Amino acid sequence: MTHAEPGSVRIGGRLGEKLDLCVSNRLLVQDVESVVAPYRVKTETGSADWRCEYWGKWFTSLTLADAYRSTPATRTLRDTATNALIATAAPDGYLGTRTPAHRLEGWDVWGCKYALLGLIADYDRTHSPAALKAARRQTDVLIAELGPGKTSIADVGEWNGLPASSVLEPVVLLYERTGEKRYLAFAEHIVGSWSEKSKRLPNGMRLVEDSLAGKNPDQMCAPKAYEMMSCFEGLCELFRATGKRTYLDASVKIADGIFREETTLVGVGTSNEVWFGGATKQTAPVQKPMETCVTATWMKLCDQLLRLTGDSRYADEMEKNLYNGLMGAMMPDGKWWAYFSGMMGVRVPSYVQHSDVGLSCCVVNGPRGLMLTPFWAFMQRPEGPVVNLYAPGSAQVGGVKLAISGDYPVRDHVDIRVTPTKARPFTLSLRIPSWSEKTDLKVNGHPIVVTAGYTKIHRTWHVDDRISITFDMQPKLIDSSGQVALRRGPIVLSLDNRLTQNAASQVTLGSNLQLKPNPTAAKKIGAWMAFDLGSLTFCDYASAGNAFTEQNTFRTWLPQPLNMATLYQTGQTWQSLTHAPTWTNPPKPRPQVESRLKDLALATYGASATSDSEYSREPGCTAKVIDGVISTPEEFTNRWHSSVDRAHPHWIEVRLARPSRISKVVIHFADPAGYPVDFEGTVRLNSQNHRVFDVTGNRQSRTYSAKFEPVVVDTFRLTIRASANPAYPNAAQVSEIEIYR
Repeated sequence: MTHAEPGSVRIGGRLGEKLDLCVSNRLLVQDVESVVAPYRVKTETGSADWRCEYWGKWFTSLTLADAYRSTPATRTLRDTATNALIATAAPDGYLGTRTPAHRLEGWDVWGCKYALLGLIADYDRTHSPAALKAARRQTDVLIAELGPGKTSIADVGEWNGLPASSVLEPVVLLYERTGEKRYLAFAEHIVGSWSEKSKRLPNGMRLVEDSLAGKNPDQMCAPKAYEMMSCFEGLCELFRATGKRTYLDASVKIADGIFREETTLVGVGTSNEVWFGGATKQTAPVQKPMETCVTATWMKLCDQLLRLTGDSRYADEMEKNLYNGLMGAMMPDGKWWAYFSGMMGVRVPSYVQHSDVGLSCCVVNGPRGLMLTPFWAFMQRPEGPVVNLYAPGSAQVGGVKLAISGDYPVRDHVDIRVTPTKARPFTLSLRIPSWSEKTDLKVNGHPIVVTAGYTKIHRTWHVDDRISITFDMQPKLIDSSGQVALRRGPIVLSLDNRLTQNAASQVTLGSNLQLKPNPTAAKKIGAWMAFDLGSLTFCDYASAGNAFTEQNTFRTWLPQPLNMATLYQTGQTWQSLTHAPTWTNPPKPRPQVESRLKDLALATYGASATSDSEYSREPGCTAKVIDGVISTPEEFTNRWHSSVDRAHPHWIEVRLARPSRISKVVIHFADPAGYPVDFEGTVRLNSQNHRVFDVTGNRQSRTYSAKFEPVVVDTFRLTIRASANPAYPNAAQVSEIEIYR
């Protein structure tokens, strides 16, 4: 199977709303400079430094959004972000965040992988020679460092080489786009390294051998779930490039192990980000369960295997994860995500892993899983279109328009209108979900025999042929470890303390599961759907706990009988759902410059900053005046701070990417107690200086704005002669400088 073509799919209903919220409130509001700056300054050294991954994770989500529904906003941001990243390359082509002495350490190669994935995604959308050239140069750096006769990739980085080895995927993608054999040879070398003795593993990583032998995922060379699956994504791509069956067989076998040992009712189970036999432990409290990065990557691996094998179980699994685990991890407005998601307890917003970037891995990875949806919802086989997902929407697949109406999965019935360009024979494949035991299927009112997996209907199709499908959405009780859970179609149902309160009673769920829709309850908490079952009101798992507060508790697995007095006392505390020592809410949006598209001083557009000095405790702070982030009176660490050992005057200057005509400068100060009092601004072109403003006795503690006659310049310098805080008479501080035409 192949993905639907870019721009060919539209999804409506609740799922479509979530896609749109993710694009508008998360992907399009991302500050490019904050994810690019670590590549520019290249100061990372330690094992806790992984700022190298944020740009690529966010950017690959953005390119999926642009492929789904390209707009001027997605295109502009895409191009800006690509150009900004390419400009940070070291002279040898290295696109990473480490100091020269610490390359290949920690998460370095892992981060290079994400830079490569982003560049290749951009090339796929734009065919930009610059993006492909940058990807080539970075990969050539890796070959020089990790190729034959060099350091073994199994000896590099964290987790016994798993993160570094996952660079396999973009290396193969680069080969597929260039045809250059050295990239295929490097990919094969990476896989070969897995079978060789390494410094940390006497028998080697053995990813291929151990998966083929049927080892459980937690028994592999390292149990880090996300990184392991990323390696097998690359192995799938290598099978696509070479046809070597062993690569596909190994990928299928590791997926078999995940299905067998780690999948849960709502997604895929991990604890503390590692495999742990989660399938049998899902009814109990779990320490740091179901990392969002793992959910998204499992869906991506299933997508690879669906395309390669045509096995519908991968589509079933993606649907389950999408409607339950993944959508439950996204906050209702789409701005932020959970890091971990449990089957009970509360939902906790992800903490920020690196304050200068303002993100966590899961906040940028969740959208990758979500934005993949339109491309597997409809697919193409040589013999005709494939329908995998029945959300309302439409697609143009192989010259056939498919339009799905209904309110799936709230309701059990959908209609599909088939419109080929002209009457012609082809095969339409319809996924029959494994949970639908009795599916009624008709074409133009005539019954069709349903087959498990995909029902393939070969006929001569005409304009406006109609398909009607009624799925078996009778609720089912799922038993595990002496507890039960309720599932209706692909949707797992949960109890939420806003709908079902504690009571002095006990409840036993019997075989008579008559669910009564309760739209009032759903509306009350912003749920997708809600149902009454006796005295209990259930909602969909993804909506349970969606207030993301300590007070909003929920529960999915229910002991029998269920003690209503202690219903939500599950032992799954909020502390077990975060890495942070305190409860964290999503970060407040940072103040931004007046116009990111017009500010010539932004480093994103090639500007650079220098100063006469820096505060010894804030090395590298000069660059912060052109990062697009403005300090607040309460939090003003994002600033340039001069040395306190040298007397005024102090200066800081911005050099533009190219000579430009400017007429306005805006200066944002930092510490409200230490703002500049006496200062001047000068501009320069060809060593000729011209003063554009001179201020004495300033009392504005936040911002100074100057307009002047347009002048062509390449440099602006701010010179501060005196500052307001007598306790630090030698200190000068500036948060941001904006420059406009």
